[in-house]
Amino acid sequence: MISKISLYSAVASVLTQAVYGIPYSLKQSLRVESFINQGITGFNMVSSLIIGSETAVLIDMPMSIPSANVLASWIRNQTDKPLVAAFTTHHHVDHYLGASTLLSHFNETAFYASERVVDHIRVELPELVIHTPLTPIPDHTSRMRLAFGPENVSEVPASPTAYNNTFFTLSGHEDEPIHLINNLVFDTVDGTMFWIPSLRTLIAGDSVYHRTMHLWMADMDTKALSDAWLKTLDFITNLRPVKLITGHAGTLQFSAQEDIAHTRSYIEFFGKEISSKGKDFYTPKEIVDIMSAGFSAQLESEGGVASAMFLNNTAEKYGRGSTRLPDVLDMTKYNDTRTLQGWELKA
Repeated sequence: MISKISLYSAVASVLTQAVYGIPYSLKQSLRVESFINQGITGFNMVSSLIIGSETAVLIDMPMSIPSANVLASWIRNQTDKPLVAAFTTHHHVDHYLGASTLLSHFNETAFYASERVVDHIRVELPELVIHTPLTPIPDHTSRMRLAFGPENVSEVPASPTAYNNTFFTLSGHEDEPIHLINNLVFDTVDGTMFWIPSLRTLIAGDSVYHRTMHLWMADMDTKALSDAWLKTLDFITNLRPVKLITGHAGTLQFSAQEDIAHTRSYIEFFGKEISSKGKDFYTPKEIVDIMSAGFSAQLESEGGVASAMFLNNTAEKYGRGSTRLPDVLDMTKYNDTRTLQGWELKA
């Protein structure tokens, strides 16, 4: 008699759950797959695909045309579900410039970014990509085409639409929202992270670098910026993600604890050994030598080419006698800690 009652109870429970859709015990959760866009035109940037039972969403697209085509093939191999949206985590071109190529493979895919990121891209993109004869220095897209070859960089890149919600859900997974944590300082301003509580997974963008990589420090023009980046790392640590997907990586072997620690150590070391001396104190070569000595494993690791490029570009930015072209966005204006950490409410 007891066994019959137990059986009836179990059946009733399943039927009750089925009223609201697939029985919970049979329902598959969201899953996240990641891909490293390799090489000098992929910058070892990590794209992540959030896959549901009916649809999928992509986070971050590589800069170059060839890399975007490779990523499109990878997506097709991961899922046959419609790609309903693609997001970029921040305004750096290595996270979105190949969007027009990738989206040509997925005609129904919407392209989104936060409102502030959209604003930055609108300012930056004409200077990076679109050529005008009156421009006194190479414009931004033209700069990228000159640097990496016209065959690698789209002449007419796609621009994202502002996504004004703080979360989204995928069809069939309305109980598994993906939260957008906006306007944080990463290796630049106004970054977006994607937090999936049901998986305790954080797609961190460039707030965290894999331990195989040098960091892009070339936007850290003020102490307030680097301090705010460290505060972002504090926030992530308190979030306690089980899985943390970094913005750039040499391998897909992620470790939240190790990668956060590496990123924090690098920012602090750069601040103490380089930034504190003032711009032009060292030559670019001296900066490379100091950072290479402090983080030698990064140049010898799987992230080698892209990692070295990040370091060399940073050194050219802050080193004496640099011939590096000026930044499009003036990062020196970001010097107010309270504004940069506006998400932290204090008395």
